[in-house]
Amino acid sequence: PGLYKWGTNVGFTSSLTFDGTDTDVWILQISGDVVVASGARVTLTGGAKAENIFWQVAGSTTVHTTAHRGSL
Repeated sequence: PGLYKWGTNVGFTSSLTFDGTDTDVWILQISGDVVVASGARVTLTGGAKAENIFWQVAGSTTVHTTAHRGSL
């Protein structure tokens, strides 16, 4: 959990995991574009909740086919 800042474009091709409790909050500030590759997965573990993840993207956001979110 916490505040994360990028001054560039951000992308991921395989997986991104948020691990925390149900009260943890993540803020992702991205000054460029976000690209999520085909088949990429966002996983929530340890009780992390999607509604506690905030994406602030200054550029465009592209989510390719078969990308998805899962919980463990």
